Amino acid sequence: RHDSNQFLLSLIFLLQQAQKSVHLVGLLHTASFVLLVLSSERAFSVRLNEPYVAKRVPLDVQSFSGNHADVLALSLYKVISESLGKPQNDALVEMLLTALCNVSPYVKSFCLESCLKLVSLAERLSRPGYCFRTAFTHHGLVFLVELLNNIVQYQYEGNTMMVYAVLRQAEVFNKIDRLSLADCKKPPTQDSSDEAKKWEATEEWMQGVKKKLPLQTLQCLIEYLNPQLEVLCVEKEVTDQQEVLRFLKATTLVGILPVPHPIVIRTYQASPYTAMWFTSYMWGVIFTRSQRMPLYDWKKIR
Repeated sequence: RHDSNQFLLSLIFLLQQAQKSVHLVGLLHTASFVLLVLSSERAFSVRLNEPYVAKRVPLDVQSFSGNHADVLALSLYKVISESLGKPQNDALVEMLLTALCNVSPYVKSFCLESCLKLVSLAERLSRPGYCFRTAFTHHGLVFLVELLNNIVQYQYEGNTMMVYAVLRQAEVFNKIDRLSLADCKKPPTQDSSDEAKKWEATEEWMQGVKKKLPLQTLQCLIEYLNPQLEVLCVEKEVTDQQEVLRFLKATTLVGILPVPHPIVIRTYQASPYTAMWFTSYMWGVIFTRSQRMPLYDWKKIR
């Protein structure tokens, strides 16, 4: 049987190595493309639930106890986190969040570390300086909210730690719901691209963004469970996190949450632009690797 998890670990290793070297930016994007394609396969996503045991692949990931979905989440979090301040990596951030969103409906349980890291991205992705930097940077926030919705709607019982993390960050999601055109005032940016200079948010655009943000599920979750947690923690003086998690696991949300939305899987779509990029990258690699015994006269390359 093909071990897709072993392939995933090797792919993450390449991703991490590429991120550390500017001259490997092509490999960074190529590995991300491959990961996006893999994440669109249901069998790949389901297999991520297999327990992770540190193997021969030397990954740069914090210590945790969990499954291969946690390896993916923690590894991609680090790449995403370090890319948010780099406008040239906006497409990379969107691609990696899309991959995480694709696998989220099938992950039975995320570990504590993954839950805290993923939920913390909500605050960072919703900052006006990032979210409204261009006409498209809000896509990352849309995918993250959809990721959390998938977990709540399809894998609630095994992901009470993720639910608890969302409840603790309730104000962040309330702020996201209150986003308005006033928040879209062009923030100072280092992005000198023509697109960033020309783009200006409009009320129509803002309404379109609000429609794309599927916050109803998380709002229902917060409005129903937060008052109960306050009673549990204040009146019953519960301070043990495990007892809170047991309470959440024993709570049913049937009839509280909206009807589960269809699972949406996004994958790589070929286009003339990506074909041109892959062709240029491939020939660039061939050219640079053939200089010891030149195969081409570089002076004649146009």
